[in-house]
Amino acid sequence: MMAEAVRPSSNRGVGGAMGFRFRAAVAGLTLAAGCVCFQSVAAAAGRKFKGVWYRTEERGKFAVFLASGDLTVGPEGLSFDSKKRPFTIPTSSIRRVHMAKFDDSPGYKWMVVEYADQGGARIAAFRDGAFGKDSDAILASVQSIAPSPSPANVVANPEPDFIMPGEPGALSTYRGHAQQFTIDVPSGWFVRDQSDVRGSAGTRGVIAFAAESFNVRGGSVEDVMKAALRHDTGEVPMFFVDRHPNGPGMSCETYTKSAEATVVTSFQSAASLGKGTTVSKPARVGVVRIGDCFGLKVRLHARESDGHPLSMLVYTVSDGTTRFDFTLRNHDEFFEKNLPAFEKSIQTVKLASRSGAETGH
Repeated sequence: MMAEAVRPSSNRGVGGAMGFRFRAAVAGLTLAAGCVCFQSVAAAAGRKFKGVWYRTEERGKFAVFLASGDLTVGPEGLSFDSKKRPFTIPTSSIRRVHMAKFDDSPGYKWMVVEYADQGGARIAAFRDGAFGKDSDAILASVQSIAPSPSPANVVANPEPDFIMPGEPGALSTYRGHAQQFTIDVPSGWFVRDQSDVRGSAGTRGVIAFAAESFNVRGGSVEDVMKAALRHDTGEVPMFFVDRHPNGPGMSCETYTKSAEATVVTSFQSAASLGKGTTVSKPARVGVVRIGDCFGLKVRLHARESDGHPLSMLVYTVSDGTTRFDFTLRNHDEFFEKNLPAFEKSIQTVKLASRSGAETGH
C-alpha cells in the first residue's frame, strides 16, 4: 500500500513556521481576565458532589459514562463513591487538571484529572450528571487541591481538547471531520482542532494529534510555552494534518510535476519549517497511495536557527477539493521514536470525497 518510487527534488529553500503556527495556536491562548487565584477557591475543597458521571478513555456500552456516584474533593485527594467503580486519587498523584471532550461524545465537556499510579499514567474524567451544571464547580474544587503554579499570569484555555477513546495501545478512529477524512490514532491521544479553538471550525486549517494534552488550563504563561515546545520538538509524540484549498494539477488521480514542485517548495518555506530554519539536504519525494488516492511522500532535513537538526515527513494527498498534508515534524532526537505511530496512522487514512483529476502542467 505504501510502496514508493523515490526521486530527489532540486527545490531548496529557507525555512519559516509550521512549528511556529502550531506553537502560536497553543501558546497564543488568552490571559484570563484578572488573576485566577487558586487561594480564592480553596474553600471549595472538602465539597461533595452528588450524581457525578465518571469515565476514562473508555465510555460505557450504552451510556457516555462508565459509572455514576458521589465525588468528594478534600485536601487528601478525590474519592469517588460508586457501586460499580469506587476509587480514590491522592492529591500527590495528580499531575494535571483540565476540561476536555471525548471524540465518541463531542457534545459533553468533562473535567479530566491526569494522575499517576503504579500502572503508569492514568486519566479520570468527571461530569455533573445534572446537565453538567456543576462541572465548573467540580473543576474549581479539584484545582484548589492540585499542585498549582503561581497564580500570576494564569492562562485560561478557550476550548477543551478531544480525547480519543478506546483501550490503551489500540487505535481509535477520529471522525471529527468525517465529511472530509478519517484517520486512526492511538487511543488516549488528544486532538486539537486549531480552527475550532479560534471559533471558526471548518474545512481548512490544522488538526493536531498528541500523546499529551495541549491544554494548560490554570497554568502560567511559562507553563504554556514549555508545553508547546515539548509538543513542537517531538518530546511529546505529536503529528498534524494541515488542510489547504486544492491547487492546480492536484487530484485523487495525480499530482502533476508543477503541483509537486509547488508543494515541495511550500514545505521548505518560512510558513512551514520555522523562523530562521534552513534546509540542510535536498528533499526526497516518493509516490504513494494514501486513502486510495495518489499522493506524495516528502522527506525533509533542516537545521533550526539555534542549531537543532530537524526532520520532517509529509504525506500529501488531494481529494480534488482539499489538499491534506499529514505531517510529522520533530527534532532529530525524537523523530525515529515517533515515526512508527505516525506511519501506522497514515495507513488508515480514508478520504470521504475523491473528485476527478485537476488539470495542470
